[in-house]
Parts: sequence; structure tokens; C-alpha cells
Amino acid sequence: MRTIALTAAGVRIDLVLHGVTIEGERELRRAWAGCITTGPQPPAMRIRCLLVESESASLAPLRAAAMRMGSEVGPGQPDVVAQSFSELSAAIVARVTAAVIERRSDDATLLHAAGLARRGSVIGFVGPSGAGKSTLIREIADEYVSDETLVVDASGVVSPYPKPISIVADGAPKTQHAPADFGLHPVTERLPLGALVLLDRSPGTREARIRRVSLAASIPDLVPQVSHLARRRDGLSRLSVLVACAGPLLRLTYGESSQVRAILDMLVDDRRAPANRSPGTPGRRYRRAVIDWVQDAEHVIVLRQSTVNVLSPSASLVWLALDYPQPASRIAQRVGLEASQADRILSELLEAELVER
Repeated sequence: MRTIALTAAGVRIDLVLHGVTIEGERELRRAWAGCITTGPQPPAMRIRCLLVESESASLAPLRAAAMRMGSEVGPGQPDVVAQSFSELSAAIVARVTAAVIERRSDDATLLHAAGLARRGSVIGFVGPSGAGKSTLIREIADEYVSDETLVVDASGVVSPYPKPISIVADGAPKTQHAPADFGLHPVTERLPLGALVLLDRSPGTREARIRRVSLAASIPDLVPQVSHLARRRDGLSRLSVLVACAGPLLRLTYGESSQVRAILDMLVDDRRAPANRSPGTPGRRYRRAVIDWVQDAEHVIVLRQSTVNVLSPSASLVWLALDYPQPASRIAQRVGLEASQADRILSELLEAELVER
């Protein structure tokens, strides 16, 4: 029995291996190199993985091995059972990804998206299975964030999940490959989301095209790629915050991956770079995600955690205007206040934890 300690999108997971050779463990460690951790943090969960390489079609060898595994690492059945190493590798990826989605769905927005790092921020490519996300990542990325699942917290910061690259060929089962096989460098630090891009691969297109799209217009394509959206009462609010953090939503139409590499910097240009859009940027303010809020004729009433705040008419105007990160001077202009008055209201909203900067 061997154990591989992972941190996947901020979730500590131990892979407990049974029936895996030293060579097999070495290959798993290489494939998961970007997620392996040596820190003292205890695991949030353990995934028990059983490999029984048998030519028999009977389930008896599996059942017998599962019983032996239970006696060695505790009661219950293994979480992952496979009869070949490739099957085991794919099953581990699926199980770890499911664990990430389950553990992070309460505190983050999870997108079916690939991500690469560029100029200190993350570009997220959103699309359904078969849209070309993994192909795009392995052919144009240098700094690899994820090829399948993008985990973005309420402040617009991405927790990296540089899992093995999953490849589908001609309808065959997915195969798993180490990022290093494609010259990719796994990102291990959290980075702000710099751009969110809806993929539209159109074979025969001669050059890549980018256009801005509104949140409303993108809903049919974007919402199906958000995990557990209906699980949160504020799921749509968080999604709109995420989009605002990244700047305008973009739709990318392209024919071949090589066309995209040439325009990567356009996706996070100076006008939309996270240094100008991130909630953490000094001098800029941003409305925090809350549980709920309502508005009457003059006031906004906000529920954050267990506290209800009734904002003054002026504070209500300021809070509503914070629909994207912006400096105090811009806010004052938008709501028609003196700069000093806007500064005072922003300080009060910061103290009430209704605004971030």
C-alpha cells in the first residue's frame, strides 16, 4: 500500500494505492506532479484505489482484492477499482475531479473550462466536452492551470488544478498524460482570473476572431458549463461577479489552435488585465458577494452572513454602482457625489465588509 498526497484546487486529498507497482506509482506521481504536496496539512479525504490486473472476466478477483484492501486500510469498499493501469489512471482523475467539485462548490464557482496563465493572470476557456479545451491547452499553453475544471472564488481568484491532461482519440476512452509530456509547466499558485472566453471552434476558419458578448447573450452557452449552479442561492450573483472580475466576456471563433497562440495577449490586454480589474488592486473598490439583497424606493438592504445592513440612500447608490472594480473618483462621478463624500461612504462599506479593494 502506497500513498500520494495531493492538493487539487485547494483540496487536500490522499490517494491510497493498493495493487500498484513501484513503476505505476512513479508514473502517477509524474502525471500529478503539479498537484503533489509535501505539507503537513491533513487530507480532507482519502481516495482508496485498487488495481487488480487479471485476465479473468469474473468479478471474483476484484471482490477478493477489495476484501484484502479493506482489511489493510479500513472497512468499506475501495473508491476506485480497475483491471488495468490506464483504466485506473482515468478513474483516479474522474474521482479527484468529482471531489474537487463537491468540496469547492459552496465557496467557489466551478466552470467546465481549461485555463492557462498569461502575464500573471488566468485565461479561462469555457466549453462543453469535445470543444477542444485540452487540445488548445497542450498546443498553446506554457503555464498550465487546468484542462477541465476552473475553480474561481468570490474575489475572482483561481485555485489551480493542473491535473493530468485528458485526451480523447477517435471515440476511444480518455487517456491521461503528464503535463510534462507536452512541455507544460503546472501553475501551483493562486492567480486572478484575467479573461473568460467562450470557445467556438469552427473548422475551416482561416483566422481567430474575438468579440465581446454580454452576460445575458452568453447564458445559453455559459450556464451549462457551471457546476452546481442551482445549489447556491446566490449562484447567478456569483457568476456575474466572476464575469465582472475578468472583464467583458469574450467569444473566440477559431479553426486551429495555432491561430489562438498569436492572439493570447489580446485576451488579457492592458485594458482588461487583472492589474486593472482585480478586486485586490489598490485604489479600486468592488462589491462583495452577499447572501441576498433587496431594494426599496431609497434604500438597499443587504444580507451578508447573519448580518442585515440597511444602507442610506447615498450608500445605496454607491453600492449599486460597484458592479465592477473601479477607483473612488470614477464612483463619485457615476453617482454624482463629491469625492470626499464618496470616500467616506466607501470607508463605511469597507468596514461593514460589503466592499473589497
